[in-house]
Amino acid sequence: MKTPQRRTLLENEVVEILARHLKRATLQIRLNTLLREDLNVDSFAMIELAFALEDKYKLQIPEDEMGKLKTVKNVVDWIESKIR
Repeated sequence: MKTPQRRTLLENEVVEILARHLKRATLQIRLNTLLREDLNVDSFAMIELAFALEDKYKLQIPEDEMGKLKTVKNVVDWIESKIR
């Protein structure tokens, strides 16, 4: 069951992972932040992020799915859909 608290926790965790791997302040990263355009996430950085997220949530992000993740919200939504 999805709860607002669980969703907020997931959002915060994803932002923290992104901030750590991209060496950014968490305040610079919002749900509507674009990964490539706003955070300059290139293909290599996207793979590193995928590994970090896969490790944290014990799941696998298929390569074709990675390409669909455009915003931080997309990442959170995708993870949430897999860990229910």
